[in-house]
Amino acid sequence: MTDTIHIILPARDESVLSDMLVRITKEIEDREHGGPDGYGLGGAYGYGADYDSDVFMMHRYCWCEAEDCPWCGGCFCPSNDWVGNPGSNIVGGKCQWCRGVHRFAEHGALPPNDPPHQTAPNFWHKPSGMRVWWYKYIGRGMDTHSLPDDLTPILQECLADIASHLSLHRKDNSHG
Repeated sequence: MTDTIHIILPARDESVLSDMLVRITKEIEDREHGGPDGYGLGGAYGYGADYDSDVFMMHRYCWCEAEDCPWCGGCFCPSNDWVGNPGSNIVGGKCQWCRGVHRFAEHGALPPNDPPHQTAPNFWHKPSGMRVWWYKYIGRGMDTHSLPDDLTPILQECLADIASHLSLHRKDNSHG
């Protein structure tokens, strides 16, 4: 008799948006490392990559839990007020997280209170303002802002940007 093991994976979005983000990640990883930087439930290129340019920013899901991390921290302001509470004992009227995430708000990635206390996006196309958040890997628990009907121009712009900033990395298979 053979025992059967069933592996049940969390739901993953199979959308054009997910495909685009995986394609961008693949291009970054192939150019920086010559291939995927390890993988798990999200697939070979399913976790995103850390990249920032004038065209777009991508950041992997973060587990650092540092109180000033714009991706995984949380607001500790006494009033839970995005712009800070002048009467609080928090330095500068904002907690560490609000100060960290505010740098994205100042540049248009997170308009104040849209939504309140939203973490920094995992993907931000700067010219269009499109932003995407995901939970652990691309396609899981995704939330978007300013998503256009046609993603093709954004994909083309991002791929051109990567090509202009990163040279193709080839793995050295010689062992001599």
